[in-house]
Amino acid sequence: MKPTKPKTHVSNKKSKDLFHPFLLPGHRCHQWFESSTQTVGKVGQTKIVRDNPGRSISHFELAESIALEDRKAGRPIGELTRQWIEIPEWTDEREREQIRKFFRPNDDPFQIDRLGCRVLLNGSSAAAQALGTMAEQCLSQLQSVANKTCENKLTSAIASIAAYQLANVIGRACSELNELALKHPRIFHRFSRNHFWKWPVMKSTYPEFGDDETALLAGLQLGKDLPLRLDRKAQWARGIKDDAGKIAWHLLWYVWGARSENNRWRIDYGDFGKMADELPPLDKNSAPKWWEVAKDVLLNSYPQPLEVAELADLVKGRQKRRYPSRLQEAIFSKLEKRFLSFAKKSPTDFPDPANSTG
Repeated sequence: MKPTKPKTHVSNKKSKDLFHPFLLPGHRCHQWFESSTQTVGKVGQTKIVRDNPGRSISHFELAESIALEDRKAGRPIGELTRQWIEIPEWTDEREREQIRKFFRPNDDPFQIDRLGCRVLLNGSSAAAQALGTMAEQCLSQLQSVANKTCENKLTSAIASIAAYQLANVIGRACSELNELALKHPRIFHRFSRNHFWKWPVMKSTYPEFGDDETALLAGLQLGKDLPLRLDRKAQWARGIKDDAGKIAWHLLWYVWGARSENNRWRIDYGDFGKMADELPPLDKNSAPKWWEVAKDVLLNSYPQPLEVAELADLVKGRQKRRYPSRLQEAIFSKLEKRFLSFAKKSPTDFPDPANSTG
C-alpha cells in the first residue's frame, strides 16, 4: 500500500545536499521553484544575477566578486572580504610552506607509500574512502582554478598550468586504473556491474597508444546488472537528450538508488526506500510499477507540476487546453513514455533455444 504522506527522503540536510540526485535540471530534491526567473544578489556596486532560481547566492560568491572588482580597479582587498573568502596575505615563502606541508607533512619521501601501507595493515575501508575524497577535492580545486582564471589575461597562464596538471594527473590515474582493471577485474565487479554505465579510457590518434576498451569493458562486466540495455542497438539513449528524457532519467536513478542493494551511502529515503525495495527487478514487465513509485517521488517534491516551468514546458502548445488536469495528465504521460523506454526486456521475452524448431 502506498503511503499517503511519504517521510523525508534523507536523514539530515548534509546528506541531502551532498548525495541527492537532481530531479529536475538545476534543482535538488525538495528545493522548490521560485516564481521569479532570476536570483539577484547585490552588495554596494557588486551584483550577481543568476538565471537559475533554484540556486541561491552565497556570501562567498558575493565576497569573491567584490575582491575581483577591487583587484581590477587596483584597490586593496578589504579585510572583511578577505575573511569571507579566507585569503591571507600570500607570499612566496608561505606558498612554498603550504606546498611542502601538503605533499610531505613530515618531509617524508615515502609519505605516499606509508598511506597505502596504513590502509593495508589496518584493513580500513574508511581510510580508503577518505583518500578518495581527498583526491576528488584536489582535482575539483584544479578544475576550479582553470575555470576561474582561463578568461582573465593576467591569469590565463595559471589556467594553462592547472589544466595541464589536471590532464596529467587524470591521464596517469586512468592509465594505472585500467592496467589494474585488466589484471584484477574481480575487485571492480562490486561496483562496475551495477553503478557504472560508462568508464574512462585513454585514446590516441595512434591506436597502439590507446586502451583496448573492448577487452577492458568486457572484463569489468560494465553495467551488467543495470536495468539498461548497453549495446549499439539500444534505442533508449535517444530519449535522454530532451527535457522529458532528462527528468525521467533522474527519476529512474533516484528510485534505483533508493533500493537497499544500491544505496552505497546509506541514505535514509524514508517510505520511498521501502517502496523501492518492494519493487521487482526492473525490466519491460515491471517498469510500470517502477514508474508509479517515480511518479510519487516527483509529486512529493513538486505537488503542483503546472507551477513548475520545466514541467509545464513539456506540454508547450497545449497551454490553451481548458482543464489543468488534462495538462498535468499530458505531462505525466510524456514522462512515463520516456521512463518506460529505459527498461530492457525481461528474460521471458526472449525465445527459449530448447524449444526452437529452427
